[in-house]
Amino acid sequence: MLVLGDGAFWTWGSTTDGQLGVELQPAGTGGRRRPGALHLRGMTPDEAEKVLADTDVVPCFEAPLADARALVEACLSANVPAQVHREACSKPNCSPKFQVLVRREDAPQVAGLLQRRWLDSVRREGLVDVPETPLAVPEEGEPPCPACGTAAPLVSGACSDCGLQLE
Repeated sequence: MLVLGDGAFWTWGSTTDGQLGVELQPAGTGGRRRPGALHLRGMTPDEAEKVLADTDVVPCFEAPLADARALVEACLSANVPAQVHREACSKPNCSPKFQVLVRREDAPQVAGLLQRRWLDSVRREGLVDVPETPLAVPEEGEPPCPACGTAAPLVSGACSDCGLQLE
């Protein structure tokens, strides 16, 4: 058994036909951790700081401090080095803004984390039917709108189909 940081775990063994079977047990499903199981703890903030010290980083998220810290924790538990950075704002009466910094090559993985967290929150609310798998972001062309899924150029920074303001 391999236990992940969020409590989910992988189990494996032989099936009746002699094949190797592997199964993911999500956190909170009643499965028990066995003594001696390997627990993956993710990355510590100190480890992330060391990794990011010698590389170029890009901001991938801007939010209030609590939200930025929550995303960094999610990144670290997924072994994605990330850190919070205070963005200076020169506008009068500007509220504090914080950025989550990651390596450029980790940005797609962080986007996936954000999308999964959003889909999970929508599922918990039960307001709309949500696909089981996140929308794929194409390598080329326009990314799909997170609200309606339309993959078309933005019109004045908004989705051309549903009008969601994205820029």
